[in-house]
Amino acid sequence: MSLHLYRVTVHKYPTQDGAPFDEQPEEFWQECIDAYSGDAVAEPLPDFMDWDFGEWIYQEAGYGQAYEYPSNYAGVHIQTDPPMVVPVARRKHWLSRHAATRKAAQLREWGCEVTVEKSKPIEFEDTK
Repeated sequence: MSLHLYRVTVHKYPTQDGAPFDEQPEEFWQECIDAYSGDAVAEPLPDFMDWDFGEWIYQEAGYGQAYEYPSNYAGVHIQTDPPMVVPVARRKHWLSRHAATRKAAQLREWGCEVTVEKSKPIEFEDTK
């Protein structure tokens, strides 16, 4: 039996300091949400955030619940108002090609430069 390992590498983040999204201060993300919401006094969105990222923001929920989690988007929760999720690349190696390419697509949507590499077949031996 053999399998392949997939490696997701982020070469560049579009943030001003080049740091990952989860290392940006909450104030930065709050300014992005304010600008996205049309707040007239908010700073303009940074170039890499100039797209419809509303599906990454928690949505108003029904009675008794403050917000509904954007469940299709795995990442780090940022305590803004409303809260939002930003993608992270904490895992580098994946056993599933689909999972690796989905993570890479998610990061590319946010403006990252990302590659997905496939290993040579990994062979396993029976150790008895």
